[in-house]
Amino acid sequence: GELLAAESLLQPAVGILPQDAMVWVTYAYVLEGLGKHEQAADYYQRALDLDANLFQARYSLAMLLDKMGKT
Repeated sequence: GELLAAESLLQPAVGILPQDAMVWVTYAYVLEGLGKHEQAADYYQRALDLDANLFQARYSLAMLLDKMGKT
């Protein structure tokens, strides 16, 4: 239930703060937790497009791609 609530709160946040890479990463964390792996990977990548040095996005994307068998 908490992840679903977080998803509904974070979805508008990426529209309100589209240049904030951590908003994208946080939303990706939630999507990953909900099993929406492809969408989460896209959101991690969007965060990296905004900030290529963002460790949280780079590490989380790498771990997710490994989990998905895409390494």
